[in-house]
Amino acid sequence: MSERVSILIRSSARPELAEALASLAAQTYGNLDVVIVNVTGRPHPPLPAAASGLAVNFVDPGRQLPRPLAANAALDAAAGDYVAFLDDDDLFEPEHVANCLAAARAHPGMIPFVGAQISDETGELQAIWPALGFGRLEIVERIRMQTNAPFLPRAALADGMRFDPELPIFEDWDFWIRTSQRMPFRPLPHNTAVCRLGAGTSGTGVGANFDLQRTARDSRPFHAKWDGERRTMAAEFDAACAGADAAAQARDWQEAEALSLQAHALRIWDGANLERLARIADARGDRQRASRFAAAAGRARRLTAAQLTHAQLTQLYDFLREGNARALDGDPAAAEAAFLAALALHEGDQTACNGLANLRIAQGRNAEAEEFLRQGTTHGDRVYPTLLLKRGTLLEQAGRRAEARGIYQLLVVLAPRHQAARDRLRAMDAIAAAAA
Repeated sequence: MSERVSILIRSSARPELAEALASLAAQTYGNLDVVIVNVTGRPHPPLPAAASGLAVNFVDPGRQLPRPLAANAALDAAAGDYVAFLDDDDLFEPEHVANCLAAARAHPGMIPFVGAQISDETGELQAIWPALGFGRLEIVERIRMQTNAPFLPRAALADGMRFDPELPIFEDWDFWIRTSQRMPFRPLPHNTAVCRLGAGTSGTGVGANFDLQRTARDSRPFHAKWDGERRTMAAEFDAACAGADAAAQARDWQEAEALSLQAHALRIWDGANLERLARIADARGDRQRASRFAAAAGRARRLTAAQLTHAQLTQLYDFLREGNARALDGDPAAAEAAFLAALALHEGDQTACNGLANLRIAQGRNAEAEEFLRQGTTHGDRVYPTLLLKRGTLLEQAGRRAEARGIYQLLVVLAPRHQAARDRLRAMDAIAAAAA
């Protein structure tokens, strides 16, 4: 008998619920237990027609529920062997459940999680957030996945594992931290969680659903809960690195490697530690392992950025708003100054890079525009389709068609239904065929 998969939806009776349920009806794996919790405290409208073909367990607690309590009510009602969350304004790609289940079967005792496609309030794809592994400290330092990305085996929920009702926001982040402490997460190369972060009201999303001041205020209980453990693990990381450096200085390669690997378990993507591991492997004559660590260090340098304080974030967003406003006012010099100030604060910032690229395009300086777009698409752990498409167009215009094709192909791999990238590939194929 095939495993049953519970999909848990906290419903605010949004109109987008119909699309969320339609994405479940379109799954290539069909043994689903769909739990819908009415969180409004009011009578819920009739379920959309898309629910008619699904096995739905509708839970109405008769009162308004905050997000953590709604999640717990859904977990209590779940009957599946596996559990995944789906917000009522989000979607799954059709192959999502099948891919996650295949990974869960292949790697029992682990929690598969996928990457996400992030859209704004208009539904336009803004970013792709591939799934990446993380260390014990990294998951506490920064959220590593969207709510609908993990695929939880029932064993991960043993002993009453539930959401913390005291957290106004980041209750999912807290849940993933605690879950990761009992079962390791395994990243999958699929970006099948579709998150419409601009459509919500939490203030932690994108576009109209982003409020920095509100997020800072509402996140205080989360940080009060985890800051002590974060500082303890950070001190443990620093001590392991210092010990590894001392051991390497004494040419005690075995001790240096052991301490570096301790640090690696805390921060997988620390470039300096990965470089140290590469040097140790090289000193021990293991060239292949040294090469792998060196490559990982290079990738880590691109993926990780310095964490900004609240004051720095506020300053960054002020610079970006100023740059956008001055560009709209027709003052390119002031816009450029603001965007460059943002870049000095946050290397590779995609909004600043996009703004500077637009200024250069307007000035006919396309080569410089392409360089800014390159910077904006090669820093951090997210991929920005708008910047990639614009860069591809500039590369085509410059006759660098192979590079442009590579960009479009990357977008199709990351988001298989990305229509604009598919259209560009078809156009390039047609041009090539006509010229043959």
